[in-house]
This record gives sequence, structure tokens and C-alpha cells, in this order.
Amino acid sequence: MIEIIAREQDVDAGFVTNMDGALTVRTFCDRYSIGRTAFYEEINSGRLIAKKRGSKILVPLVNARAWLETLPNLESRTRAATLKSQAAEVAA
Repeated sequence: MIEIIAREQDVDAGFVTNMDGALTVRTFCDRYSIGRTAFYEEINSGRLIAKKRGSKILVPLVNARAWLETLPNLESRTRAATLKSQAAEVAA
């Protein structure tokens, strides 16, 4: 179940957000498949910026997207093996 903060709702890529464009902790964790502990680690490290409204913690969508862009790209095993063999050839 997705937690809703605002009276009016907006649907963004299949997830409910409030009209201000912010995600709750639960919605953020569901959307990006991370746990609450990892969420708070990202906040404490400064990699993710959240806002506080009363007792609610909100992550503006712009900050969520910026955080997502900072994650490393996943390379295929074939590409990684090619790069590893090329590095070995250069070192030899």
C-alpha cells in the first residue's frame, strides 16, 4: 500500500505522489527497492536530500531522481570481461 500525504493525488510513473512532487519514506523505498535502513544511510551520507514536514519525512522527486542518477551504471559481464582482458594486455 502506498502512503498518501496530500488530499489531491498525482500519479507519477505508476506511483502515487502528492501534488508537491514528494515521496514518503515508504513510497521512496518501494519505488527504488531499498530498505529503510539503506534509505537512512543514504540520508546520513548526504547522497540523498530529504525534507521534514512535522513528523513526516519527504523526498522531493527532483532529489529522488538526482540520487538515482548518482548510482553507478550496471555493466554487462561481457563488457566487464572485455575491459578486464584489455587492461591485462596493457599491463603485460
